[in-house]
Amino acid sequence: MVLIIDTETTGLSGYPKDRILEIGIAELEEGSVKPVYSEIIRYPDIAEFDRKYVNLDGSEGIWIYRNSDLRMEDTLNASKDVERVAAEVREIVSGREVTSREFSTSGMNYFSM
Repeated sequence: MVLIIDTETTGLSGYPKDRILEIGIAELEEGSVKPVYSEIIRYPDIAEFDRKYVNLDGSEGIWIYRNSDLRMEDTLNASKDVERVAAEVREIVSGREVTSREFSTSGMNYFSM
């Protein structure tokens, strides 16, 4: 059995330049996938962060908000902050085999908070 992590982030540079906005974890066992965890992360300062954000291509504003169904309001109204989500994720993955879906090579920078 292996856990698969998928994230939506503000970019690919990792912490502290970028933030994880949403994280999901699924369990894969013998070809069967079972959802384990899914959370949008609350950032009260995300509007200010978005105004200052410059993407790798030079465009401004958080790309994922313009190119998915995730909205800034989701981030502002989420029930859990990054510290709580990080603690819950660490508890879930501790001692388990873990992989990720399209997690950038710098992705582990997010978990060094």
